[in-house]
Amino acid sequence: MLTRAPPAADVKFLSQFTASLDGNPEASNPYIKYYVPFCVNSQLLVHVAIYSAACFLTDTGHVERTVAMSHKGHVIKLLNEHIRSQPSASDEVIVGVGQVIVDEWYVIRGSDHPG
Repeated sequence: MLTRAPPAADVKFLSQFTASLDGNPEASNPYIKYYVPFCVNSQLLVHVAIYSAACFLTDTGHVERTVAMSHKGHVIKLLNEHIRSQPSASDEVIVGVGQVIVDEWYVIRGSDHPG
């Protein structure tokens, strides 16, 4: 079980891809310019995003855990289909697997440290 924070270098690198929290993102932000369009045009990554949101909403008490687990099952099924259908891992699959790992880390971390 992973219970430690990611290395500072990872956080520093990933932070450049975050959206604006004040609701006014800059159009030149790599997250807005490249990552969001990439994800929205992928059926797989749209479902990964729904699962990510369900994890957060489960933690805040707005969604039942069974709903999040249903989305997780669907995402894993889609990932397996993509992995089986390609000779090597695509960017889409790599991003999907990476986000599911982050979601799982978040769920595990949240259950270890309530409140």
